[in-house]
Amino acid sequence: MAFVDLDGISDADVDGVFVRSASAAIRALKDHRVASLSGDRGAVTVWRDDAGKLHGDFSRWRITQDSIVARSKAELRRWLDRVAPQCT
Repeated sequence: MAFVDLDGISDADVDGVFVRSASAAIRALKDHRVASLSGDRGAVTVWRDDAGKLHGDFSRWRITQDSIVARSKAELRRWLDRVAPQCT
């Protein structure tokens, strides 16, 4: 699966999955570099960069609404719990 222009990832062809919830996105990062979920009002993508840092991006109509570089999965999860409901 190709994800392009993700901060900190040098190879555009990375292992990614589509998920349906914030908790599934966190679980997916154990086995995949990228996880994405979407709804009628936006999309959230989370990923591990080449250095192992955790990132998140919430976009609506291809415009970033919110983003994070998290220090831990717990911090990324709190961010996801806040932004993921805005996608639906």
